[in-house]
Amino acid sequence: MNFLHEPVDLGYDDLIAVTKDSGRVYTDPNNNTYPSITTVLSILSEDAIKASAKEWYVPTEAEMTKWRAGAIGAWLDAKGTFEPEVAKRVLM
Repeated sequence: MNFLHEPVDLGYDDLIAVTKDSGRVYTDPNNNTYPSITTVLSILSEDAIKASAKEWYVPTEAEMTKWRAGAIGAWLDAKGTFEPEVAKRVLM
């Protein structure tokens, strides 16, 4: 499955990102600030997220075995594809 990016004209090209101790915020040209999704979700612990779910699915051992087998292949396929500059840009 390929993702089709559909550009949306918001009246500006990019947001200004600032990372603080409290998390990352984005500022638009009108000086409105928006917290990043990871900043918003970081206030929730795993227990809080589980408690808010109406139902928490626990995979069977057979499903976990299948997932592990796929994960090993995915890691092997990704081996040697790490690009430090891309990672730095994403994480900064």
